[in-house]
Amino acid sequence: MDIKSIILISEDKQTNKEYMAVRETYISRILSALSDGVAKVDEKIKEVISIWICIDARKNEDSIIEYQLRPEVKFGENIHPEEINLLKGILIKIRAGKNMTQSKNKLIEMLEYVIADHSIEEKKNYLKNKCGVEMTKELERKVEAMGESMGRVILQGMLEDAWDKGVEQERRNTEKERENAIAAFISFGIPKEKILEKGYTEAEYTKVKRKLLS
Repeated sequence: MDIKSIILISEDKQTNKEYMAVRETYISRILSALSDGVAKVDEKIKEVISIWICIDARKNEDSIIEYQLRPEVKFGENIHPEEINLLKGILIKIRAGKNMTQSKNKLIEMLEYVIADHSIEEKKNYLKNKCGVEMTKELERKVEAMGESMGRVILQGMLEDAWDKGVEQERRNTEKERENAIAAFISFGIPKEKILEKGYTEAEYTKVKRKLLS
């Protein structure tokens, strides 16, 4: 199996330590370069997306912050450095209190719902009917495990299914960013019709699908 991207997800309550997100992103980059204990810097290095979830944000602190390497020309004219896309860190702050207003971000809204004090069936219905997530046996098991632990544990598999729900809100600026978002939706098994409902075109979907299959 040819793995092109690695998604590492962790969860904590220390929202004031944002530097940890940057640190974990850097460590993830190093780990992805290792092969049999030896670091290799070549075309086989995988893209790493390190996602850090903070679950104790204050009432108005729900947010998504992206960290990534960006080339900056310090000297020279008409210099267009190649884009660096192998390292990206994302800090997601969600709230766990009561009587909160609904987040304006779909991803945060979903995560806050699944860790809240709802019944297992309510969570399953929410994910299936409102979010379009296919409720496989494995995913149902994870949702049930969350219920047994009072909804405070965000599981890796759950986040992998949930992550891309709010991506399109953050990525509308360029064609490449739209393609990246579509690729994320496809990778997590979101149905084609659900992807198109989010504002992407048939042509964009077909283009990305061909790239993934090539």
